[in-house]
Amino acid sequence: MLLGEDVDAASVAYRVGYEDASHFSREYKRLFGHPPLRDVESLRASVRRGGLLADRETAAVEGFLDPLGRYVSTWWPMRRCSKITAAKEKSVDSPNSRRASIVGSPMKPLFTVFAVGISLAALAQTPVPDAAEKVQPIAVGRKVPKVGVESLDGKSVSLPKLLSAQPTVLVFYRGGWCPFCNRQMDGLQSAQGELKKLGYRIVAISPDRAEELQKSVAKHQFTYQLLSDSTMDAARAFGVAFTVDGNTLTKYKGFGIDLERASGKPHHQLPVPSVFLVNKSGKIVYRYFNPDYKVRLSTEELLAAARQNR
Repeated sequence: MLLGEDVDAASVAYRVGYEDASHFSREYKRLFGHPPLRDVESLRASVRRGGLLADRETAAVEGFLDPLGRYVSTWWPMRRCSKITAAKEKSVDSPNSRRASIVGSPMKPLFTVFAVGISLAALAQTPVPDAAEKVQPIAVGRKVPKVGVESLDGKSVSLPKLLSAQPTVLVFYRGGWCPFCNRQMDGLQSAQGELKKLGYRIVAISPDRAEELQKSVAKHQFTYQLLSDSTMDAARAFGVAFTVDGNTLTKYKGFGIDLERASGKPHHQLPVPSVFLVNKSGKIVYRYFNPDYKVRLSTEELLAAARQNR
């Protein structure tokens, strides 16, 4: 999802699935009865009046509204959209949850808002889901988010820049303490030769701090790249982060697993194990995720996806 990412003016229309901003503006007006707001202050005022940030899940967006619908559903009243289900539409229009109309506000295409470098993160922060089942990973067709991670030696690495070098199998895993992750990582090591023949390289990201990653490399002799996302910025940007509940944290500590020690951070967050295939232009062409951490993408399925997306 776009929330939490810095979005530049040149890429806004592309990121929401349209080739140019005018097409985006026309589709938006057709769906919602008015063009996007002109400036960020009007946007903020409408959000405050309508209470949309606290109720962004009241609209069910279907069909081609993804990714456009997912982009605007957080911010805009959705009752004018014919794609909303009847039950949700009734909920939005009920007297107890009526949203203030923004028709009549000064209008210009939404992309002008970002021309001055406005970040969606400055407008709102999307809360991290409190369960693995609630994550919403970034969609196929979207560009890699502008986010940084750390190398084994603790140096900052721009993920979009790194992934522009060649097609990549990008893996999010829980940590070196997870036996299911280690089994998956061993499988990736075995598949690395075939993936290289298909033009892919492997990059694996976890919340483990750099020192913990070094231990994993030494123990398992991984020859592909491991990166640290100890802040969970990358996992959140890809929509795979969730917060571990207190009971699970207690259970983990009973097994000798300390998430704070592993990451060096007190956020108590983990990524849902997931795999993304990213082409050389930085576009996601395939994704796999499963909230059940015991179920992973098999080597055979990964190679089949890589062959299909060469």
